[in-house]
Amino acid sequence: MINFMHTGLARVSMALSLLFLLALLPPAVVHAAEEQHHSKYISLAKDLQASAAQLPQKKVFLLYVSAPGCSYCERLERQILEPLLISGNYANKLLLRKINWESELEVVNFSGEPQLPVDLLLDYKIIATPTLLLLDKNGRQLAEPIVGYNGSDYYWYYLDLAIEQSIAALGQVN
Repeated sequence: MINFMHTGLARVSMALSLLFLLALLPPAVVHAAEEQHHSKYISLAKDLQASAAQLPQKKVFLLYVSAPGCSYCERLERQILEPLLISGNYANKLLLRKINWESELEVVNFSGEPQLPVDLLLDYKIIATPTLLLLDKNGRQLAEPIVGYNGSDYYWYYLDLAIEQSIAALGQVN
């Protein structure tokens, strides 16, 4: 029994030591790891204001909210978002950017201010991932967010409907 206790204490001690060492990593290493994402097609949101400034009048800003380890997010990317971008059929309708809910890297919001992603997403009342926000170039919501992902069966229909509603709303705003 004593050996078991010592082994257990040794494991706890080793785990604490590893956590301590991870905390000592330079921020650049941590940020570089955060910058990596699964898709080579989906760009990370870094400066929303600059990205939105390039939007033509009738183009929707699609902000994709994700979280590390979210299996639904990974499926959404693989089954919907990557094919959407690869097809080219949506190139004249929307600009897609991905934001990591848990990132510690600030992004420039639509007002030009640096902000942590979690704070930005709280402004939009986002409570789950994945979520798709359909926005205009000022960051105003054009349609109801699309929350969650269970499969592609009806998702394409709802996404297309939200995009068309958003484009129509852009015509009314401008």
